[in-house]
Amino acid sequence: MLWIKLKNVQLKKYQEYKPGESFLPIIQKVIIIVFILFVAVNLYWILTAVKLRYCDIYEEPKKGVCIKCPPGKYCSDGKIQSFDEDDPVISDVSNILGSIKQFFKKSLIVFGILGLILMILYAVNSRRVWTDKQIKMAETIYKELLYELKNSSTGMIKKSVFARKFDKDYSPVERKFLESKLEQIRVIDEQITFINDDGELNYIFLTE
Repeated sequence: MLWIKLKNVQLKKYQEYKPGESFLPIIQKVIIIVFILFVAVNLYWILTAVKLRYCDIYEEPKKGVCIKCPPGKYCSDGKIQSFDEDDPVISDVSNILGSIKQFFKKSLIVFGILGLILMILYAVNSRRVWTDKQIKMAETIYKELLYELKNSSTGMIKKSVFARKFDKDYSPVERKFLESKLEQIRVIDEQITFINDDGELNYIFLTE
């Protein structure tokens, strides 16, 4: 297998990349938890508030004792007294749904900001993960090039031939990144150089 072949390939001056730990996923989870708690606490408060007795229409509401009588309704003995055919159960459900709807309306800005922050964190973290993966892939490709050069009978490989490795499995964006990173590693490591043979560039291994 390829990884077995590359296991003993030694880099000279280039230090292999070691991805650092990121706190972005933790921050994402904390924001999601805070968001869920924020919604849960407010919904609990809404449901609890709806269950409180209604104040008499002529009384001022007291905190924790009763809630103000809804506009257009007559309240006494802690209940809405309707003089029409309104079903009290339907009325209570309507009040709950109305309160929940009002809560989400007032919280739109908060939801929007949290959503935007989450999207930014997700994009940044995804880019970091992608970059880490591509750098490690470029290192593997460089080791593969070293291995092939060391085991080549001529000690030389056409650059155009080796570049075909990028055509099959990588997108244009990945290919551009990998080619750039591969060249950066080659320059730093100082084990491979170019030689012009009949107008075509070739990789050549530099023996010590």
